[in-house]
Amino acid sequence: MPYQFQPAGAGSSLEQAISMFNNNFAKLDNEAVTKVFKGAGGVNAFTLGQIKDVGTGLILRDPDDVPRIACYIDSNGTPILKVSKDGFDVTTTGNENLIFNSAQNTLKVVSSGTVDLGIISAANIVAGGTQTHDLVHNLGFKPAVLAYADLPDANLLTTSLVQIPYTTFFTSGGLSGEFLSNTYYSHVDVNTIRFYVTHHTGTDYSPITPTWSIKYYLLQETAN
Repeated sequence: MPYQFQPAGAGSSLEQAISMFNNNFAKLDNEAVTKVFKGAGGVNAFTLGQIKDVGTGLILRDPDDVPRIACYIDSNGTPILKVSKDGFDVTTTGNENLIFNSAQNTLKVVSSGTVDLGIISAANIVAGGTQTHDLVHNLGFKPAVLAYADLPDANLLTTSLVQIPYTTFFTSGGLSGEFLSNTYYSHVDVNTIRFYVTHHTGTDYSPITPTWSIKYYLLQETAN
């Protein structure tokens, strides 16, 4: 930073000059360990070097001078990246106040989308009838799957989003009080994921022709 070292004036005594030199060398020596860079308005923007109780790396601060992002090598030689919530010092706060911590594995979504499984023929609405939808992902591995079924509303039950696998059990007054039951589930291999809706009762769904929508997330983590 400019003008951080104090020059020895022409009228300085020997003692004053030696003191200034020593002070300047101390500042220079400290820079070899840690350096703080200023941002707009003179506010500390980031610190580079040896960070106390953290390691060697980079600390970024927000406009309120709160350390929010830490990228450093810890005492074990492990690279670490952390991001804290607003108002929390990333160098001291607990994991509950971190938005991201590279030391903890997080679920990584590699693909997502929505598929619809509607009534397509009478064969699919008898007891034991199953509807399927195949989705080719070609990831080359069996991804872990998070999937949610958006259940139909038409005289069946109030629209709701449920995580599959899931089995419904309910009575529909709109269909003369008949008992209805479906199971939603999926199967995945290295190339394809198949979604299923199996009807356990022989109720004729044709008067309401519901559509089952499934929202899915395929993860980098494997299902092996």
